[in-house]
Amino acid sequence: MYLLVLRCQAGDENAFQRLHKLFSDKTLRYLKGLLNKTAAWDIQQEVWLSVYLKISELMNPKGFRTWLYRLTHNKAIDYLRWKKKRLDLKEDLSAEFGDSNFEWFPDEIFEVDDTEKFKAVLKKLSANHREVILLKYWEGMSYEEIALIVGCPVGTVRSQMYYAKQKIKELLDC
Repeated sequence: MYLLVLRCQAGDENAFQRLHKLFSDKTLRYLKGLLNKTAAWDIQQEVWLSVYLKISELMNPKGFRTWLYRLTHNKAIDYLRWKKKRLDLKEDLSAEFGDSNFEWFPDEIFEVDDTEKFKAVLKKLSANHREVILLKYWEGMSYEEIALIVGCPVGTVRSQMYYAKQKIKELLDC
């Protein structure tokens, strides 16, 4: 992947297409976990346009994956901020996440047999908790990578993961 990124930075269109093919489904799945389906598709386009325009600025090509997810995270946050400005400040933003379309669920997290029940539980998590669960279990990222993506210390990520798992267990027991 490192060489692919270097080729993209040198302007190789085929390399960019291969990089897009390798990661576009993953970034879309991540966005669908954070946003409604329509917004996820729109933001996905913005993410990859930014990748195309800014990949030459990436100082460490070996850190591409973390850079890509940080860019994706920032685009999602920008969208949510924009959306919040359009909504009445008193309106609950949880409706924004109600239409998530998860493509698969790692049953091994809590050995949940009912995928629909797990979807419903995941939708009830706060945005921060849902995001760390998605990055860890859907994208297979380390706590350090998640910390870089969401812009907080590793200890905060571990804490968010702990409380997210506690909330999931609590909701599944109901």
